[in-house]
Amino acid sequence: MAHKMNLNPEPFEMIRSGQKTIELRLNDEKRKQIKVGDIIEFTQTETREKLITKAIAVHRFDSFAELYQELPLLKCGYTESDIASAKPEDMDLYYTPEQQEKYGVLGIEIKLLDRLTHSKISELIIEYLINKTDGNWHREKVEEKKTHEPGVDIKMVGGRTNGERFFIECKAKSYK
Repeated sequence: MAHKMNLNPEPFEMIRSGQKTIELRLNDEKRKQIKVGDIIEFTQTETREKLITKAIAVHRFDSFAELYQELPLLKCGYTESDIASAKPEDMDLYYTPEQQEKYGVLGIEIKLLDRLTHSKISELIIEYLINKTDGNWHREKVEEKKTHEPGVDIKMVGGRTNGERFFIECKAKSYK
């Protein structure tokens, strides 16, 4: 399942840099749906730029006080310079104490996924087809066209041991 969330510029950049790997949220109805393996698309609130992540763990707690005792806060968006003053009440800026008590809270441990570019999509398609067990794709017969060139981006020739030949053509699209 895929989820969309907004992020302020600072935590967005911390996720991009790999410094922040746990996103703290209210465990409301929307977040109760998040499971390990789900895709989360974060949108930066000012630029609308996006980051694609995968949930690798979901830590559920009754309160931020409990969460702050259990999770490594340096992975939650704090830095060496502000970790000493970190406190659960910092989250009151985003969620009222009443909301926190009603829903509980969670720390979503995430892994930043590769940005999908033309070349990354092409690479993934080629690797998938070459490593398939039910076909005989030949790396030396793969042709890639330049980005933004009209027509087909990847042409591959495959075959089976009986001499049968087949072709595949793919058009890749980049996502930013």
